[in-house]
Amino acid sequence: MVKCKKKKKWIKLLVIIAIIFIVIFLYFHFYVNPQIVNANIASIKSNAITVINMATSGTISSNDYDNLITVSKDNDGNVTLLEVNAKNVNKLNNDIMIEIQTELDKGNLLNYNLPLGTFTGLPILSGIGPKIKLKIVPIGNVKTTYRSQIASLSINQSYHKIYLTISIDVCIFLPLYTQNVTISNQILIGENIIVGQIPSTYLNTDNLTNALNLIP
Repeated sequence: MVKCKKKKKWIKLLVIIAIIFIVIFLYFHFYVNPQIVNANIASIKSNAITVINMATSGTISSNDYDNLITVSKDNDGNVTLLEVNAKNVNKLNNDIMIEIQTELDKGNLLNYNLPLGTFTGLPILSGIGPKIKLKIVPIGNVKTTYRSQIASLSINQSYHKIYLTISIDVCIFLPLYTQNVTISNQILIGENIIVGQIPSTYLNTDNLTNALNLIP
C-alpha cells in the first residue's frame, strides 16, 4: 500500500514536471522566440542588404545603360525601338547571383550572438548571461526581377531607369525554433536621358519589363 502511494506520488511529480516543461516550451516557441526574431528583424534585413550591396557593387558599376538597352532612332531623331540586349542582361544577372551566393556562403554577416537572458522574455534580463548564437542560413536560390520605368521630362526628353530587385529567402535558427524570412532589395542598375519622342507603346513599360524578366 505504501509502495503504491509512493509510486502515485512519483507519477504525479513526473506529470507535473512534464507539464512544466511543455508550458515552458510553448512559452518560448510561441512568445519569446518570435519576439526575439521580430526585435532583430531590422538588423537581420540590414545585414543581408549589406551582403547584397557588397556583392553587386562591382558587377553593377562595370555595366551601364548602353550595355543593357539599345536605343534606335529614325532620321528625325525620334525613338523607334528600345531593345533589350539579352546577352548582356543575362550575363549581368548571372554574375550578380553568383556574387551574392558567394557572399552568403561566407555567412559572416548573417550570425548574431544574443545574451541568454534575452530568451527569458523579461526586459530586465535581456542583456544578461552567456551568448547564444542566432543563426541565419540562406535557403533556396537568389531570385531577381527587373522593373523598367520611363518618366517624361519634357516634350522630347524622357528619363529611363532600370531597377533590379533581389530577393533572398533565409531561415532564422534559434533554440527549438525556426522562422523563414524573405529579404528584398531594389537596386538601380541603369539610367539614361533619352532625347527624342518616344512612341506611346514604350511609355507603358510593361513590355520592357517583361522582356528583361524573360531573360533565361
